[in-house]
Amino acid sequence: MNIIEHSILINSIPGLKHVSNEYSRLYFGCEFCERLIPSLGGLRRVIGEASDRDLRFTLVTPFVTSAGLKALRPLFRHILKKPSHGTEIVVNDWGVFRMLRKEFDLSNIVIGRLLTKQKRDPRVMRYKKNVPVSVLRIFGEPNCDVPILSRFLADEGVTRVELDNIAQGISREGNFLKASVYFPYVYVSAGRLCLVSSREKEKQYRAIGPCKKECLDRAFGLEHPQMDVELFSRGCAQFYKNTVIQKKIGSLNIDRLVFEPEIPL
Repeated sequence: MNIIEHSILINSIPGLKHVSNEYSRLYFGCEFCERLIPSLGGLRRVIGEASDRDLRFTLVTPFVTSAGLKALRPLFRHILKKPSHGTEIVVNDWGVFRMLRKEFDLSNIVIGRLLTKQKRDPRVMRYKKNVPVSVLRIFGEPNCDVPILSRFLADEGVTRVELDNIAQGISREGNFLKASVYFPYVYVSAGRLCLVSSREKEKQYRAIGPCKKECLDRAFGLEHPQMDVELFSRGCAQFYKNTVIQKKIGSLNIDRLVFEPEIPL
């Protein structure tokens, strides 16, 4: 019987208010925007809080440009200077993955949910009653479980993959890497254009100025006639909500739940 580890994800220091003694691991960082990469001082404070509360620590990193790689280096140096037992780094960019392997020789890497490539479109549920069970199972399989990719990740020292709590359910068959499941917000898509700091011009959304991190305290609910669920937009990413955790999740080599108390960044 697998023991499920309970973790919590926070994107900023104010998110520490959500951390309680029901969790054994603290995730900190952002997945979708390099402008929100925490400062070294912020990282030190959250690691200190995790240590004081006897929590294991995971740093979450986004997809990046060269500027983002530069911002991440001092964070990695700090973490790896005195690595604690169980400390992890989640990567959502293959460039960050390469940097960790080449420059820091880190083997304990976790592949984030931007790279695991699940079928996250909530419209999949429209076809639930009209397709064979075998087809719906395929809709639940993450691409990271394709054997050739799974072997590559294991050979490169990847210890875990991160998954979303997709509405159609997760399907995994075989001896795959351990996985975490994020809930209740299911990541749908992301881009480089932030809805909060842009405006419509000539029927296109364009950036209107320097980032002021408005997304830290603003989010939107979105509706569309082709969507059966409400979408949530925060910063440059969109989500839907699924609070139901499928039964016997441990049998899928999933041994960790990552709770998102707020819409992620």
